[in-house]
Amino acid sequence: VPYGYISKLQDGDASLTQGVYIRSGDIYNFTAEVCTDGAKCRMAVRNADTGELVASLDFDNTERKKHELLFTVPDSGNYYVGIERGEAVSGTAKMFFGGLYGGDGIPGYSRVENVDGGEKIIYFYNDFDYHK
Repeated sequence: VPYGYISKLQDGDASLTQGVYIRSGDIYNFTAEVCTDGAKCRMAVRNADTGELVASLDFDNTERKKHELLFTVPDSGNYYVGIERGEAVSGTAKMFFGGLYGGDGIPGYSRVENVDGGEKIIYFYNDFDYHK
């Protein structure tokens, strides 16, 4: 199964992210299917200009598992969304799917459905086997 990954965590900071413009005032949901080899890594949202960590969720599951990170940003702007080393000092982390949902008047943190009943996704890394 295809996936993106970070490795050689003992060599310093490592991340797999996508830059995206995010509006303040809306609630977003970063959903990702991830796993590690036991290392404690994290899903993260960072300000692209300052590097400030805006939201994070640690994970260390060794089997592929879906996690959700609900967040808002303090200011509209460019942010990095993805996975990063976190507290890990060795090992590997994999991301099989990552999607950012929300915005555009999303009620609460519920996902908005398209006319065809699908979820409204504003960015996705890949959708390998996600809908099967």
